[in-house]
Amino acid sequence: LSKRQMRMCMRNPDVTASALQGIQVAIHECQHQLRGHRWNCSSLEGFGRLPHHSTILSRGLRESAFSLALLAAGVAHSVASACSMGKLRGCSCDAKRRQDDDKIRLKLTQLQLQTLQKGGVAIDMAKSLPSELNGRRGNLPTNLHSALMKPLSDEPNLMQDTWMWGGCSHDLRFGERFSRDWLDSRGSPRDIHARMRIHNNRVGRQIVTDHMTRKCKCHGTSGSCQFKTCWYVSPDFRLVGTLLKEKFSSAIFVNSQNKNNGVFNPRTENGAGGSS
Repeated sequence: LSKRQMRMCMRNPDVTASALQGIQVAIHECQHQLRGHRWNCSSLEGFGRLPHHSTILSRGLRESAFSLALLAAGVAHSVASACSMGKLRGCSCDAKRRQDDDKIRLKLTQLQLQTLQKGGVAIDMAKSLPSELNGRRGNLPTNLHSALMKPLSDEPNLMQDTWMWGGCSHDLRFGERFSRDWLDSRGSPRDIHARMRIHNNRVGRQIVTDHMTRKCKCHGTSGSCQFKTCWYVSPDFRLVGTLLKEKFSSAIFVNSQNKNNGVFNPRTENGAGGSS
């Protein structure tokens, strides 16, 4: 580990452990995706060293570009997943995709009341509150209590096919940030190889971000799905590997003499500087 990585390890040992697990997952996926190739990522499995110290990753090859992107994706994916499972102290669920539990219970209660009304059952709205909300008017936010006490609409499909955030979405923002801090060099890259490494790291993380999927759980009476709570999860890592393998096949070579000006100039013949 570099000095910077050692400092991060000391500050966040649990996150670092998840990052290292992500690197191992990425190496195994690399071996799967390149299993029919002359180089199959086996040299990335070092003894007590990060694969980034491997000689091949310091060269401008398609294989190195693919491996770097996959390793960066593995770190972001593993850390984000660990966050959602409550394994890390520094993060949990994605706060932007969490819904207040009271709001979810309110929605479920409204569905129950709507079903009873449609069945012609006379009900007392206040007495129909779930036990955890009943008698808590003083603790229940005013806007939620008012919403619950409103007469339900006669429109039969008013609450059909609706959803709100619930569950625990993977905090990919945290995973991306740690992957970037852990793997990308600080400051401006000094040469074309450093720039390509950062570029390929970014490509790997972007694949994970672009293929987050929404999972939902149905709520309703008698097996209906009147209302859903949904959350985002990271894509299966096999999909990440497959998509990056497609980019591997179309990787371009760039001029190793490029100036450090932020622009990659493709080469027409094979040479140093493979980039995803």
